[in-house]
Amino acid sequence: MVGFGTFVGGFWVKFINKLGLRDVAISELYKLALINKEGLAEEWEFTEWAHGTTGKAMGKAYQAWSAAQYISACNDLHIINKLTKI
Repeated sequence: MVGFGTFVGGFWVKFINKLGLRDVAISELYKLALINKEGLAEEWEFTEWAHGTTGKAMGKAYQAWSAAQYISACNDLHIINKLTKI
C-alpha cells in the first residue's frame, strides 16, 4: 500500500503555485481539502496520511502539522483572503 502525508501535500500545492501553475495548484488544494475533510471518525480531522489509491484518510487524527501546512497552502494561494471578503 502506498500513501502520502497530507503535510507533504501542502508543500506540493505551494511548489506547483511557485512554478506559476496556479490553476493546477488550486485543483490540488481542492483534492487535499477533500482528504483533510474526510477524517477517520469525523470531518476535518487532518489525518496523518492518505491511501495513495483510494485517498482514504489514514493514520492518526488531529495532526497539527497537516492542518498548519493546509492553511499555509491556502495562504500562499490567497484563498483565505478571498474567503474572508465574502
